Amino acid sequence: MMFGWTCVSAHADQAAVEDAASTSPEAMKLSAKGYEIAPVAAGLLGNGQVFEVMIPVQSGHDYAVLVVKDAYAIDMSLYVVSESGSILNPDYRSGVSSRQAAQIRCDCSGEARTYVTMETNELGGYAVLVGQRGPYQPSGGPNP
Repeated sequence: MMFGWTCVSAHADQAAVEDAASTSPEAMKLSAKGYEIAPVAAGLLGNGQVFEVMIPVQSGHDYAVLVVKDAYAIDMSLYVVSESGSILNPDYRSGVSSRQAAQIRCDCSGEARTYVTMETNELGGYAVLVGQRGPYQPSGGPNP
């Protein structure tokens, strides 16, 4: 009989990165702009790993995706891909901060795929928040 176990980094703190995401200045700014913010995923990634989140989207609505990493993740990138395969407003600034964000306006309803990639020497924690507001009203309505 064989037993297996996985050793998780004693440093990565998933709960702390979730708290940091929900109270980050970016999350507060998005809330002030009328976005309804909700956590959609959190976890740990190793070097070179990719995490995918499917986000249901509605035509005419604005969406914001915010990803926060912990101190054990060296770098991360955020890509939002439309159903047609177009990369929408990627954020892959290297080493700029512990947060990456992308804002999109959807022309059609469906799903947007969001990819988070991470560079780390060990396991790094991340949290993904998604904000939605809409529908867009170009004539000076509540969501200019």
